[in-house]
Amino acid sequence: MEQYPFLVPNGAKRPVVNSSNKPHLAPVLQEMPPVEEPKELVSEDERKKVILSFLKHLSPVDNTPAAAWLARRRIYKPVWDKMILRTITNYGELNKKLREEFGEEVLKYVGLYNDKGNLRYYKYPLIFPYLDAQRRSWYFQARAIDSNVVPKEMLLRGSVPFPYNMSALDGKPGWVYLCEGCVDTLTFLGQQINAVGIPGVRSFKVEWLNLFKNKSVVLCLDHDEAGRSGMEYIGKLFTQAGIRSVILGEGLESLPTAMKEGEDINDWFGGKK
Repeated sequence: MEQYPFLVPNGAKRPVVNSSNKPHLAPVLQEMPPVEEPKELVSEDERKKVILSFLKHLSPVDNTPAAAWLARRRIYKPVWDKMILRTITNYGELNKKLREEFGEEVLKYVGLYNDKGNLRYYKYPLIFPYLDAQRRSWYFQARAIDSNVVPKEMLLRGSVPFPYNMSALDGKPGWVYLCEGCVDTLTFLGQQINAVGIPGVRSFKVEWLNLFKNKSVVLCLDHDEAGRSGMEYIGKLFTQAGIRSVILGEGLESLPTAMKEGEDINDWFGGKK
């Protein structure tokens, strides 16, 4: 028997998980047919420069509606600063600056502008940069802070390059928690728990498996049917790759502190929507 490190709400005892005697699983890695790439309007390096420029034009979240939104979810300034969270404070001015700097065609190509020629993030002012190992960013996820906006999140067009909070995957032995979304990842970071995030239950990429070298993984997607299905799928990928994984709270559902149906990690830690 072994215990993975975990801080549970209300001072409850840490769950103990047996990761031995795993059943044989059929291979789940499949080769996908090649996809023809569209002709490049700008090079990949130039695309990254455009995204970096966009992020540099944004404001820190301090003393903004985004800060209040994060605080309601018990995500505070030390985490904002560590993960370089940003927000759009003047949509019109930002839209104008980007258009003058790069032109509408390039901005559409890199995914910042929609087909109508406008910045896509009018309703999604909270920006979560995806930082690489050198703390650079050329990819991000945007979040609505108005509860009436659906969907609540928007990804930058294109491929997600790596999990959120890439620095946690440092190749050193230890546990890491795999969450669904940036908000749950930030919640764990606020509790000094090593965590990474993926945008959705089916967004985990096979090519990311090598990033988890020497790690043991606690799967903690949302506590609903989609989340359970996603954890089963990702767990099989890890097993196939020889990476140990466990599901958060499995076998402990009857405890008073267990996650309720429909909750996510931020809900579990008392975040308010």
